[in-house]
Amino acid sequence: MESILELLVLVVAMWPVLRLCASRALLRKLRAFPGVAAALTSLLALYGFLIVYLALYSPTYLRLIAILAFCALIYERWRARPDYGHSRGLPPGPLTIAPLNPWRDHLFYQKQAARYGPIFKMSHFLQPMVCVVGLKQALELLRRYDDVLSVAPLPFNRFIPGGFLRYMDRASHTVYRTTFHSTFTRDVIKSCEPFTVHAVRQELSHMAECCSRAPATGIQPADHLDRMLFAIFVRIFFGIPPDSEHFTRLQTLYRVIDFRNSARASYREVRRALERLQ
Repeated sequence: MESILELLVLVVAMWPVLRLCASRALLRKLRAFPGVAAALTSLLALYGFLIVYLALYSPTYLRLIAILAFCALIYERWRARPDYGHSRGLPPGPLTIAPLNPWRDHLFYQKQAARYGPIFKMSHFLQPMVCVVGLKQALELLRRYDDVLSVAPLPFNRFIPGGFLRYMDRASHTVYRTTFHSTFTRDVIKSCEPFTVHAVRQELSHMAECCSRAPATGIQPADHLDRMLFAIFVRIFFGIPPDSEHFTRLQTLYRVIDFRNSARASYREVRRALERLQ
């Protein structure tokens, strides 16, 4: 009976992480980060193996770990109080470990702001995080603390010499920001407007046609939106129309370098595709 209780405590302690890892939204997100997915899977497998091994061969250590897990559960519940850290100046909001609602409720942040105010705290997996909701508050935050704020780059940043525009150092960003502003002027965007309107209407018409063929289930819009935006961006950035041979070549290579494809494309394959784009 004691072993069953100990195992139950260990499962309950890991339950928030297991529940989050089983969510469809997170699984879709992890496709772009295969390293994180592999590490998370390995840790969960190791945790399960350790529990089974200790239950069979070392029940004394199992009890010790169960006690530590129980203490961690109490501490987690303490942190989950909305007023946790108030005396230290922290904003309201629970620091629940591995919260699920941010991944399945698209109104989560709006609801939290309505409940706790435009500045609140939560956990991003295990990491405490402060959220700022509202354009006015966000701009004020960026204006006042720009010198101490930074953005964690996404994996594709390593393939771009000097870094992606969003992740450049201040000096490089100033130079390239000016270049982008002078290149993509209102006149350039305006000249592409007829093509953009045509591309949107064409893809929406295709979506409606596909929906009519599946009235009971509907369709997933992601592929249609990706195709539409790809055609528009290639036209704006490179001036290449969809009926061009270069467009087909770009489309093929983009499937390799797309950062969402990183689980299926190796570093060498991405580098080779980038070289073929030059």
